[in-house]
Amino acid sequence: MKLNGKIILLTISILLVSLLISSAVSIMNFRKNYTEALITGSYGLGQSLNSVLTEMLNLGLPLESLTGMNKKLQQVIENNPYIRYASIADTTGKEVFHSDAARVGHVAADDAMRRSLASPVPLTQLYSRTDGHEYYDVTIPVFDARKTHVGVIRLGFRTEVVDDKVKLAVAEVALNFVLTFVVIAVLINFLLARLISQPVVALSEQAEKIAVGDFASEVHIDRQDEIGRLSGALNHMSRTIHSQLEALQRARNELERQVEERTRELALTNRQLQQSNLEMQAKTEALLRSNADLDQFAYSVSHDMRQPLRMVSGHLQLLQKGLQDQLDENNRENLSFALDGARRMDQMIVSLLEYSRVGRKTEGKDWMESRISLDEALDFLAPALDEAQAGIEIGGIWPRVYASRDELTRLFQNLVGNAAHYHEPDMPPHIELDSQVAGDVWRVSVRDQGIGIDPSQIDRLFQFFSRLQSRERFAGTGMGLALCRRIVEHHGGRIWAESAGEGLGSTFIFEMPLSESGEKERKS
Repeated sequence: MKLNGKIILLTISILLVSLLISSAVSIMNFRKNYTEALITGSYGLGQSLNSVLTEMLNLGLPLESLTGMNKKLQQVIENNPYIRYASIADTTGKEVFHSDAARVGHVAADDAMRRSLASPVPLTQLYSRTDGHEYYDVTIPVFDARKTHVGVIRLGFRTEVVDDKVKLAVAEVALNFVLTFVVIAVLINFLLARLISQPVVALSEQAEKIAVGDFASEVHIDRQDEIGRLSGALNHMSRTIHSQLEALQRARNELERQVEERTRELALTNRQLQQSNLEMQAKTEALLRSNADLDQFAYSVSHDMRQPLRMVSGHLQLLQKGLQDQLDENNRENLSFALDGARRMDQMIVSLLEYSRVGRKTEGKDWMESRISLDEALDFLAPALDEAQAGIEIGGIWPRVYASRDELTRLFQNLVGNAAHYHEPDMPPHIELDSQVAGDVWRVSVRDQGIGIDPSQIDRLFQFFSRLQSRERFAGTGMGLALCRRIVEHHGGRIWAESAGEGLGSTFIFEMPLSESGEKERKS
C-alpha cells in the first residue's frame, strides 16, 4: 500500500473510531436521560395522587373508604400511555385501588412490594411481573394525618418503552453517523492528497534518484512549511553529496595507503608478541617446576632432618639418664636445655612437613559437609578442651563445600586449639564459632575471650615461626597460623584476625568460595 493510502486509511480509521465512540456515548446518555425523565414523570404523577390522598386522609377518612380512586388511576393510565399499571395498596400489600379493576383486593406478595412497604421514602426499582415483562416500579409512601404509614402508591412502566425509544435514537444516530463520516472522509482525502501525499510522493521519488546516484535532478516545492524545508534540504543534500564524493575518493586512496602501512606494522608487532608469549610460557613452566622443586625440597629436607635429630634427642636422653647423678646442677640444666631445643626443633620440622604437604599429600577436594570437619576437629581436641574447661558455642549455617576434608579439619583444629590455648589461667576459655553464606562465599569466624592481640602485631601472625608470646608462657612452634593461611589460600580464600588489644580477646575469620568454579575465579 502506498503512503497516500496508508495516511488516508489511518485517518479514516481514527475518524471511524472517534465517531463510533461519540455515538455510543450519545446513545448511552440518551437512554439514561430518557429513563430518568420517565421516572421523574412517574414520580410527579405519584405525588399528585399522594396529594389527593393526603387531603382525604387528613379529614380522618380511612384509606378503604376513598371512593373514586379506581377511576382516578384509570385516568392516569389513559393520559399517560407509557404507564402500564397504577395501584394503591395498604400496609399488608392488599391492592385497595388499581387501574385494572380485576386486581382490586389482590394481595401483592412480590419482593418489590415488600421493599416498597418497608421504605419510608419514594423508591424506584426494576420489577419482573408475572406477565413476563420487566418494569420500572415507582412507589410513593402514603401517610395519614397522624403521620402513620397507611399504604403505598405504585406506578409502573415497561423497560421496553425505553428500549423502543433508544432504537429510534440509534437509527437517527446511525444515519447522522454515515452522513458525517462520508462528508468528513471525502474532505480529509482531498486535503491529505493535496497537502501531504502528493508532496511526499515527489520527495520520495527524488530520494530514490539520489539513492541510485542521480544527483543532477531536483524537486521544487514552493512552500514555507516542513515539507517545503525538507524539499530544500533534500536538494542541498544532493549537491553536497556530489561535492563530497570526490573528497571521499581522495580520502579512500589515502586510507588504503595507511591501511597497508599499518598492516605491515601489525604483522611485525604480532611476530614480536608471539615471541614474547613463547618466552612467557617458558618462564611460567620454569616457575612451576621451581615451585614444585621447592615444595619437594622442603618436604625432603624436613623429612630427612628428623632422623639425625631423633638420634641426637635419643642420645641426650640416654646421657641425662646415665649421668643424672654425676652432673652438677649447671650441667643438668644445660642438658635439659639441649633436650628441649631438640624437641622444639623436631616440632618445627614436623610443622614444616605439614606445611609442605598442603595441596600435595592431602586428600583431594570434593563436595562435603563442612560441619563434619568441624566435628572431627572438636573430637580430636576433646581432651585439651576438657582440660581447659573450654565452652564451645556453634551457630550459623554450615553448608556443603568443595574442599579437602583433612585440610579443612586441620584448619578448624588449629583455630579452635589456639582459642583454647591462649587464655589466662584463671579464666576458662569461651569459644564462639559462626558460619554464614553470602552468595558463593562461605565465611567462618572463631571468636574467643582470651589474651587478645596488639593490633600493631596482627600482620606478623601468619608468618613462618612467628610468635607474639614467650615460650615460658605459651608453648608452640609459631607455624599453626601460617599453616592455616596456606590451607585457606589453597582453597582460593583468605584469612585474617581482628582484636581490640591485649586482654580483650580476638577473632579469626576466613572466607573461601563454596564451589569449584568460585575457587578458580578467586584464584585468577
